[in-house]
This record gives sequence, C-alpha cells and structure tokens, in this order.
Amino acid sequence: MIFDLSIIIPFYNANKFINKSLKDSLEISKRNSNIQIIYINNNSIDGSNTILKSKIKNLKNIKLFNTNKKKGMGPGVARNLGIKKANSNLIMFLDVDDCIEIKYLKDLIQYCKKFNNNFIFLNVKSKKKISPNVRYSQDNLQLFFKNSNNMWCIGKIFKKDFLIKNKLFFLKNIYEDIFFIFKCHYYNSKKINYYPKKIYIKKEDSDSITNSQITLNHLKSKFNAFKSIELFLKKKKLKIFKNLYKDIQYRFRGEFYNEYQNIINSNLKKHVKEVFVSYIKQLYKNSINKKFKPISKKDKITKKILFNV
Repeated sequence: MIFDLSIIIPFYNANKFINKSLKDSLEISKRNSNIQIIYINNNSIDGSNTILKSKIKNLKNIKLFNTNKKKGMGPGVARNLGIKKANSNLIMFLDVDDCIEIKYLKDLIQYCKKFNNNFIFLNVKSKKKISPNVRYSQDNLQLFFKNSNNMWCIGKIFKKDFLIKNKLFFLKNIYEDIFFIFKCHYYNSKKINYYPKKIYIKKEDSDSITNSQITLNHLKSKFNAFKSIELFLKKKKLKIFKNLYKDIQYRFRGEFYNEYQNIINSNLKKHVKEVFVSYIKQLYKNSINKKFKPISKKDKITKKILFNV
C-alpha cells in the first residue's frame, strides 16, 4: 500500500516520551488509514525501543526500524533511514517529544494534494520565538545568508520523490537540518505554500540535543553545517558562489559572533569559556576574510576578537 503521508519519528533514549508518542500515533492510525508512522530507534539503551516494539507488533501502519551504529549517530542518520523506509507520497519529520493536532491531518493531506508542492511550511505552535520561514531559491540565495530564517526540518511537509530525485539526505551528528533545508530550497523550483492552521506543536524539551549545554561538538557541528553549504555552492556552481561570496562571509561572521555570545553568556566555568572561545576562533578564522570591512556592531566585535583589529 502506498500511503498519503509518512510521519518519521527518530528517537534516542526516549523512555519518558515514548508512551505519550505512541498513544498519539495510535490515535492517528485509528483516524487515518492512509497515514504511515515510522519510528526510528537510534541505538537507544534505556528500553524505549523494547517498550515500543512490544506494543506495535501486529500493526500495519506503525513500523519500527533501527539504525546501524556503524553508520553514525544523530537524528540525521535516523531520518535518512526513515526517508528510505517511507512508503508514501509525502513525508513529515516529528520529534518524539512533540505532537500533532490530529484533527487537522485530513485537511493537511488534501491541502498538499491540491498544491502539489515539493515542500510546504507548517504553522508551528511553540512557547519560544521561532525564526520565520523564508522562501528562497537559486535565484535569491542571499535571503538565506542575510536573513534570520527557519532551518528546522520539522514543521514542514516534503514530497518524497523530490527528496529522492535530488538525493536530499541529512549529514551525521547535530545541526543536520541546516544543510538539508538549504539544499531543499536550492533544488526547489516550485512555489512554497504555507499551511495556516497550527498543526505542529513544539514542546521544547530542555533535554533535547540542541537545547542541552554547549559542547565542543555543538560548536563544531554548527560550523560544519555552514561550511558544508559553502563547499556545496563552490562545487555546484562557481559563478553563484562568487556572486554570493560577500553574503557567505557575512553569515560566517554572524555565526561566529552568535556562538561567541552564547559562550560568554552561558553558565560555563571561566576556564571552559576560554577553551571554547579559543576553539571557535580556530574554526572560523580561516573561513573569514581578515580584510573585511565591518558593516555592523557585530562585525566590529568579531574583527577585534578574531584578528585583534
């Protein structure tokens, strides 16, 4: 059977969320036989995998798969497996601690069929401020580098054929959404619609990977996400890269400043802050042109910290 929509739910040590998530999934399955739910266990060791496995054993449209530890960790690895296993026309990524307004799902599927987009933005309900969804493509990539924009893969619907055709998969580790979403915009040639009803509910769990305390891996992964975009553009179309060079540089400077401020304003001990600041200076220094002319207060601070100017 080909489903209309596959909801992909990666999880790692999700013992405190798995029962609530499964309860929601069972309700979705009960009301919508055309929706497939795929759980991806990312090498959990807390028993959440066992709990789930025992309860969905005989269900046709709720499936459980396990990632291979040798292929790496992180939600991106799990989502990649979910994309490959999805037997549907549309894909939605759902964090295990988040939920969906089930009453809107039928309407959402009809909305997607009507417009036939490569991907659409969903209205996300969250207690925290969310960066806006910005529509950009190969013709106006400056919007990605110069504007604050939503780089989550959650809160969106993707056409599976679009992802497969353009080989749109996630990097390993964390902040994997950034490069993935950029490539989705880069390859998209259709209009991007916005579903207005608040269907995705973001719970903002404080224990989630990107909400946890700053680590060297956080800093490295965030840098690598933007570096991957730079290298992607350079390899794909050198002309586009050259035209965007100033904008890319602007973004690198902004990301460095933001990371610096996050470290300084954190509750880390003084000597750890010093180590982390030294680390991001090493990461960003070779990617930022020393001769740049500051165009903002952030730029001035960045230049002073990085180049003592």
